[in-house]
Amino acid sequence: MRNLKSILLVIAIAVSVVGFPLTANYSYNSGQTDGYSSGYSAGKEDGYASGKADADAAQYEKGKNDGYASGKTDGYAEGKAAGYEEGKKAGYDAGYKAGSSKSGSSSSSSSSASASSSSSNSQSVTVYVTKTGSKYHRSGCSYLRQSKIAISLSTAKARGYTACSRCF
Repeated sequence: MRNLKSILLVIAIAVSVVGFPLTANYSYNSGQTDGYSSGYSAGKEDGYASGKADADAAQYEKGKNDGYASGKTDGYAEGKAAGYEEGKKAGYDAGYKAGSSKSGSSSSSSSSASASSSSSNSQSVTVYVTKTGSKYHRSGCSYLRQSKIAISLSTAKARGYTACSRCF
């Protein structure tokens, strides 16, 4: 029996030195390692691809939204400034044209109307003069001082008084 034990021991040593598995545990460990490696590699590649796609989409959306907001703000400001200036110039030109055409026609008609009515109104209109001044004024004029003498407009004109530049 001793011989048998010795032979078995020699065989066991030879098998372990050459690299043959002694038990079924070797197959399990080998399968576990191979499975882990292939699963890890596959998971790593899938995870990387998925993460990259999500990040690309998020960056695209952020860039799109930032660009839209910036373009809207800048475009609005530029359009408002250009429109304001254009409208201001058009409005000024139209107003100036309308005002200059009215002043030429209305001054001639109003001067003839006032000339005919001035003789009848001169008697009824009250103006005020001062002791030392050469102008006639309306009642609330700031150029009137303490001496405030009431006379008719026709009398003031007959005495050589002229209209105040502030109140007439």
